[in-house]
Amino acid sequence: MLSGVSVDVQIKYKICDNKIIKIWKREKEKEAKSLKMCGILCSRLPWCRAITACPAGTGGYNCQFHYGVYFAACQSFRSDLNCKIMIETTKNTEPISAEGCANGGIWNGTNCRCLDGFASPKCERYIKDCEEGADLGYKNKPGQWDYVTTLTWSTGAPYPFETFCNYNDGKTIMFYRGFGVPINWNRTWQEYKYVLTETNEAYWMGLENIHYLTNSGTHQLQIYFTRFADSNLFGQFFYKNFKVGAESTDYQLSYSSLEVVKEPYGLQDGEPDSNTLGPINGSRPFCTWEKPGCSSALQNGGWWHDAFATQYSLTKPMEPVTVHYHGEDVQVNSISFQVYDNSRS
Repeated sequence: MLSGVSVDVQIKYKICDNKIIKIWKREKEKEAKSLKMCGILCSRLPWCRAITACPAGTGGYNCQFHYGVYFAACQSFRSDLNCKIMIETTKNTEPISAEGCANGGIWNGTNCRCLDGFASPKCERYIKDCEEGADLGYKNKPGQWDYVTTLTWSTGAPYPFETFCNYNDGKTIMFYRGFGVPINWNRTWQEYKYVLTETNEAYWMGLENIHYLTNSGTHQLQIYFTRFADSNLFGQFFYKNFKVGAESTDYQLSYSSLEVVKEPYGLQDGEPDSNTLGPINGSRPFCTWEKPGCSSALQNGGWWHDAFATQYSLTKPMEPVTVHYHGEDVQVNSISFQVYDNSRS
């Protein structure tokens, strides 16, 4: 992160290198000769709270303006090698309406109707997770898999972070990988701590964010996959009381029980015939290729590893990857990890 850039005596921006914001846009991007000019343009928009500045062909920047970004850190957003983001640091909320609605909320005669990602009753804060968004009536985009990107702020987290939400089911997308789309999973420990995504076909929530999400209440992890040989065939794993520890534990993964959907439907106990994250009582620290003490079997990518789970790393560069399902290794066409409250069906 570069030092703050002051546009004038009243407005300052935190500059984050190699980052991009993909949400909450109100106007088409505008070209500017410098980052300072991007800031000046933003200052003329009463709702503008952040800027994505990407190189323009003329040598300046294409400036995209964003609303609704408050208390965010550089780590809140995904990486992009070409762009920078500018986060305003002098205003922590939009002007509150005469009826008391904050952050762009609109009074409908009885209460505040909040913009996507903000919570009632006055729209004064971000939703805690995607489940809260679903309970507030937020919906996915048209189409079954068109998840919504927003900011959430988990209990205990030091900042809000970019999140993929499946509002239709009240689930937070922790990891998603489609195949046949190139993405570099060969990242460092530091990179795996935060949001990773390069295309709509791959997303990693970030170890820090997964830790805060799974330690605010009791959660279940659902792993849903389609088979490589026939994308109409699917399988599901359900890990109860799923948690990821803090960095001081190397983001240790734990869960209390496992159930598996037996095709075509029906739940059954999964261990040992179906599993992909290792045994219940296993020690599963997260590993990356360059982290000291990690298994030499891990050549690239990053995953939770023990003697069982190493072979089922889902960030391997080769395709297709495999999961252990009903006693056999099944090649996977696409796979998603979704986290939600234990009480939600």
